[in-house]
Amino acid sequence: MTELGYSKAWRTFADAGMYVLMHLTLKLDLGGFENVPPTGPLMIIINHNSFLDPLVPCVFVRHDVFPMAKVEALEHWLGWTLKWYGAFPVRRGAGDVSALKSSLRVLKAGHALLMAPEGTRNPEGILQEGHEGAALIAARSGVPILPIAMRGGAPFFKNLKRLRRTPITMRIGMPLIVRPLEQKLSRDELRALTDEMMYALAALLPIEMRGRYADVEKFALRYLLPYDTFASTTKANAEVMPLTN
Repeated sequence: MTELGYSKAWRTFADAGMYVLMHLTLKLDLGGFENVPPTGPLMIIINHNSFLDPLVPCVFVRHDVFPMAKVEALEHWLGWTLKWYGAFPVRRGAGDVSALKSSLRVLKAGHALLMAPEGTRNPEGILQEGHEGAALIAARSGVPILPIAMRGGAPFFKNLKRLRRTPITMRIGMPLIVRPLEQKLSRDELRALTDEMMYALAALLPIEMRGRYADVEKFALRYLLPYDTFASTTKANAEVMPLTN
């Protein structure tokens, strides 16, 4: 058992089982793996159309991924699939301190946290307004943010009854990171950071799925930086830093 109370052996078993099941029941179109930081803590944000959306990254992103899920999802009969991956609950409608602490604990342990800033599914696939909890965690943790856009999956059970595989697409975007902050973000600044994160997701989706973030061509980074730029600058600064006695 690890410090987070899950078994590495069990996760390996779950990955193998879900990998086989997904290849049997889904037509997978996966791309952008070159954008995944190879090591270290990571915050994955996804749009949310179907119950498959958090599971596909859990299986195919080469990190130990821990999903945050609403209480109702974990109590649903399909909740066991999320529990396989150490999912923990968040209560919507109010600040959930327990979920925040669990999120930061996952990241502090060097793992990947997965969450859907929209907070709920939209079977029509239209991107909804993001909630500010994801931005708060991103600002507090300072870890890379990896946007992953999901498409398809909603007709899964209908197709399964007809013995058809369901198409599902996953596109992994460029990793980002919150700029170094001199002070705590205000509520308005958290809102702006949330919108930047949602625009990063929208840029990976076709126009008809972008919803309120359809004007993505106007999107400009203010609170976020490309992670590669940040990492290379940090490395360069470290290399020229004078040694002290």
